Amino acid sequence: MSNRLLVIEKNPSGSIGLKKAKELGAYIIFIGSRKYYNKVSDNDLLYIDEFFEADTNDDELVLNMAEHINAKKKIQGVITFMEFYVPLAAKVAETLGLKGITYENALKARNKHLMRESFRQKNVPIPKYALILNVDSARIEAAKIGYPNIIKPINMAGSRGVLRNDNVIELERNFREICEITPPFGVKKFSLFLIEEYLEGQEYSIESISFNGVVNIITITKKYVSNNGYFVELGHTLPANLPLKQKIEIEKVVTQALLALGIYNGGGHTEVKVTSDGVKVIEVGARLGGDHIPELVEMATGIDMWKAVIQVSLDISPDLSKKFNKYAAISYITSPSGIVKKINYTKNDFVHFDVNVGEHIESLKNSSQRLGYAIACGITAEQAEFESHHLKESVIIEIESV
Repeated sequence: MSNRLLVIEKNPSGSIGLKKAKELGAYIIFIGSRKYYNKVSDNDLLYIDEFFEADTNDDELVLNMAEHINAKKKIQGVITFMEFYVPLAAKVAETLGLKGITYENALKARNKHLMRESFRQKNVPIPKYALILNVDSARIEAAKIGYPNIIKPINMAGSRGVLRNDNVIELERNFREICEITPPFGVKKFSLFLIEEYLEGQEYSIESISFNGVVNIITITKKYVSNNGYFVELGHTLPANLPLKQKIEIEKVVTQALLALGIYNGGGHTEVKVTSDGVKVIEVGARLGGDHIPELVEMATGIDMWKAVIQVSLDISPDLSKKFNKYAAISYITSPSGIVKKINYTKNDFVHFDVNVGEHIESLKNSSQRLGYAIACGITAEQAEFESHHLKESVIIEIESV
């Protein structure tokens, strides 16, 4: 009999997760809103065995629905393919007695202040930080932390509202800006923010799969971000070429961070900076990395992180065996704001666009405003990066300013 997997919501890349779950032979029961841009497509329905529409921002409604489904058809695993619903999936799994992280720990993984507090209590190396409520408290805490510093909402994702401040004027302006940001998917807006010191150093993300309390570091990803004050990710290369001593330190600190948050089962996406004062943890996601990182991992190593995280949710020991040793890179396509007049490129499986001719695009402030990407694989990191950049540069976009 097929394992019955309950999936609560998905983002666009979560369509891959549905396909992978079906390849594993799962019977997929899906709860989703179909209200936002993450709505289930006709192609997704090819993999979904039962679909239940619900307001997924109503935890009690979804929990009652899941219990009702479980009473009729015993569910073996619960998972979400969307960052914002990690706590809800954890609550359902915990209620049904299934594999996962606890609801309390899932909340810590979604609330950047609770996360920082957990790290501080467990001596995980992190930036100086403070919780701020308004522009007055922002000024006070910024004076203590110093400039430059970073402000960010405590429950966003995808670089939304992550802003650098070099002085008090920028701080006041940027604080007003993040107060205006509306969370996607109808998620409840928090009126609390975090201010933290800006760390100089190269940024990396660490992709992991944990099972029964054992953290498995899959790879370390080198990250390239915008220098416009918004920290939008522009590219990734994996595995990162690092000195062995630095690699060991990163893996040690990341394992410490994951265990401090209680992420004993499931995917992990941990962002760190390597500073002159050692490795510092920026934040942890209790899920797989976005930005097509699982696909890059599979291209470079043969490890299927989508299938692994699904296996963990079903209480099956995940297959984390490396099949080969290559490198993979992704370069994101961006453009100044305006109306897209023309897009010219050679269509292939390695270049993807998220915009169409006639659409109005905004200046780059978060990851959802990128236009597309080019992805490549190589026998060296340099070759993979060169190929992805070459593919990206071959794309010609004409923009009309407005």
